[in-house]
Amino acid sequence: MNYKEQKIIDKLVTARIALLLKHPFFGNLATRLKLVNADDWCPTAGTDGRHFYYNTKFIDSLTPKEAEFLFGHEVLHNVFEHMLVRIGDRDPQLWNIAADYAVNQILKDSNIGEMPKGKKGENKGFQDDKYKDWTAERVYDDIYKQAKKNGKEFMDKMGKLLDDHSVWDGEGQPNESKKGKGQKGKNGKPSYSKEELKKIKDEMKEAMINIINFGVCLFQKINIIKDVLIFKTMFMFLI
Repeated sequence: MNYKEQKIIDKLVTARIALLLKHPFFGNLATRLKLVNADDWCPTAGTDGRHFYYNTKFIDSLTPKEAEFLFGHEVLHNVFEHMLVRIGDRDPQLWNIAADYAVNQILKDSNIGEMPKGKKGENKGFQDDKYKDWTAERVYDDIYKQAKKNGKEFMDKMGKLLDDHSVWDGEGQPNESKKGKGQKGKNGKPSYSKEELKKIKDEMKEAMINIINFGVCLFQKINIIKDVLIFKTMFMFLI
């Protein structure tokens, strides 16, 4: 491992430690993700529920607090199973945007790091206080109506995602042709079968339950997540 790569790993590890100290729920779920260099196919960062894929140039451009926000962003995608729950004929692009609006709002409200900024101080990603306490599904319905009304002009103004969602196999849909564990496709990008995606879902549930059982988590001990969406999700997993 060269110096540049080690520098990136150090930044990511430091961000996870900061989350463990300040926001244990996020920190514990972040540390279970294996760090994987994905320079060959990922322009920013992404997750499949087991790994944290990253592009070295993108991570190098982040401040420490922005790196914390990024980990929180990927953690919440996993918590809400965004890679699995695009149902029916939902537009993949709009679903990805809706998922980012939902998780970024929770992170902002919970003071998890700082949202990455562009050169002019603009947010790198989607965030609007209008969507406070909204699920990704509800956000999707709202932006779908706007897109249907305003067409291509609306889509052109939407901007870019904070992270890369292409690892969400077929934009969130299981690849029925694959069997067994995750397989690597073009440029090393993983592809998962429906069965393997279910395993990933179960692993995430188990990890969340373990955090609660060990008393590391929220509700009574730390003021970590105020958003009712998280509480509902955790309760659903435990019943």
